[in-house]
Amino acid sequence: LHNSLISVIRFAKFNEKNDSVKYATGSYDRFIKVFKVKNISNFGRKNISHLISFKHKFRIMDIDWDPFDDDRLLNTCQKHATVQVWSVSGKSKKKSVESGEGGEKKS
Repeated sequence: LHNSLISVIRFAKFNEKNDSVKYATGSYDRFIKVFKVKNISNFGRKNISHLISFKHKFRIMDIDWDPFDDDRLLNTCQKHATVQVWSVSGKSKKKSVESGEGGEKKS
């Protein structure tokens, strides 16, 4: 699913109501991909669906689900110290912060 080394994988909190969990992968191919695994009690490849992909300018160093909005917001960090906040449900970038730029840089 990625064209290069996967550098990080992170799972969101398990959703008991829907018996599902989302996870995100980050890669040196500059893509973040978000997947949903349904019907965890009967786990198998057929239960995994690709939800969305986001692209950075540089390779992905780390990702994490937002602790206050788990399952909807994803934070990513790329080489050259740019952190981005993505809306998984809205399928868009919400914010970009670049280190050394004197604060937040909107994009």
